[in-house]
Amino acid sequence: MVDLLPVESVAILPTGFGARFGTLEQDERLTLAAAAAKKVVTHARIREMTALHPFDITRMFQNLVRNEFLEPHNQGRGSVYCLTGSRTAHT
Repeated sequence: MVDLLPVESVAILPTGFGARFGTLEQDERLTLAAAAAKKVVTHARIREMTALHPFDITRMFQNLVRNEFLEPHNQGRGSVYCLTGSRTAHT
């Protein structure tokens, strides 16, 4: 699935996150790549891209936020996530 994302978006992740990026699971790396490609990523988008159960997606997002890979915006069902430190407008 990462092959379907823009090469530039995927290439910046190891540089931006350093060695920490290499310690992530495949679905976590895919989530970060999707966030880099589209500026934001949602629960629904990851559900489309992976075989993860919705509960597991929620836990993954929580872990990525806790470990400062992603920032949450618009709490609740309208939540979107962006890469930590990005300056994307969220509506």
